[in-house]
Amino acid sequence: MKAVVPKSVTIGDIYMSVIPFVAIQLFGLILLMLFPQLVLFIPNLIFG
Repeated sequence: MKAVVPKSVTIGDIYMSVIPFVAIQLFGLILLMLFPQLVLFIPNLIFG
């Protein structure tokens, strides 16, 4: 990522901008772990 951004953008800026995306992915993973029915809904419809 550092190779494609302007020189004024630091590695710290890149890492700080990634935090919201990682947080959203962690929230989604936890949600699917707590409620596996969300993942299994369509396979249950197809395979009974």
